[in-house]
Amino acid sequence: MVLNIKLNQVFYTFGVMLGLLTITSCEDPQDGTVANEADEIVLSELDISQIELDQNNPGNPVATFIWSEPDFGVQASENYRLEFSNTESFDNTAVVANLRGITNITLTTTELNSAAGEVGLPPFEWNTLYARVTTSLGAFDALPKSSNVISFSVYPYFNYPFKELYFVGPACASGWNNNNNNPALFRSADNPDVFTYTGLFNADQLKMLEVKGAWAPQYGEGGPGELVPRPTEDDPDPAPIDDFTTTSGYFTFTANIRTLEFTVEPADGSVDSLSSLSLSGSALETPVELVQYGVGGGVFDPHIWQSSQPVSLNSGTVTFTANGSQTWGGETAFSGTATEGGNPIEIVVGDEYEVWFNDLTGNYMFIPLNF
Repeated sequence: MVLNIKLNQVFYTFGVMLGLLTITSCEDPQDGTVANEADEIVLSELDISQIELDQNNPGNPVATFIWSEPDFGVQASENYRLEFSNTESFDNTAVVANLRGITNITLTTTELNSAAGEVGLPPFEWNTLYARVTTSLGAFDALPKSSNVISFSVYPYFNYPFKELYFVGPACASGWNNNNNNPALFRSADNPDVFTYTGLFNADQLKMLEVKGAWAPQYGEGGPGELVPRPTEDDPDPAPIDDFTTTSGYFTFTANIRTLEFTVEPADGSVDSLSSLSLSGSALETPVELVQYGVGGGVFDPHIWQSSQPVSLNSGTVTFTANGSQTWGGETAFSGTATEGGNPIEIVVGDEYEVWFNDLTGNYMFIPLNF
């Protein structure tokens, strides 16, 4: 039955959004129509109950979710939100997709794997993932209603959620070569959008790249302290950062790729560098010696240390050994700040890694190469 109201068209708009209008007669359709609470919305069971995700085929379609279209009693496009959780009660919820007027969606390997990681499913284990669809009406999400809950087993691979940044340009040792042992900035363990680098810079220009060997995504300079991104090769090329052109020396460069801001501050590089640095622990079969950073066999900055080749690490822990006897560790995986006597650093998943260490700050980076 269609329900009608004795209100003008302006109040009808608010009635649809809020569902709070005085209902009069179902015989008089002249003044407008009130949205009803939706009928039951049914999310269909998947055709497959177990999904093993293959990281070698990230774009493959792996699961199609189909649900019924509810009847709100008005001519309007419904909003749909596909949600996942690691609990049937949806205590921890990830919104996988927002759709309007569409009652199905097919997820790729990458999309399903990312969603599983977002709700906290561990990699390389079979676990249950729960799904439901929430529907609503209008821009203000009026009359929300959730579907039944379905579940299926999923075997995700490791979901690496971080970005990297690398310098490129003659202010650093790599020059304008996007794949010339470009130095990695050190990502904050507290805020993955913040990167710092305390080290030696030439009196020249530079930019930042997210991927070595590619010119996009990249970041250049707009106004003072303002980063300008170049997301794709089709986007305009931003101007280089020229805050280092006055004099060479040690500086601390900090960038926030969310707020698109950067700062440059003088730093003290006169302290003695370490005489040696190595990596050892349960994640390694044998210790690995790190080398001071440079390009073409020379040393550019003795305070920046790196693995000369990719390091094969298993799941486990590692520590840095400085000057042959000082053991340094850290509290966070992938990036953080090491302290002398600190806990071993966790290697969450086995892979080949770039390893970087700054002996001025204790910052470290473990960059997986195959995720």
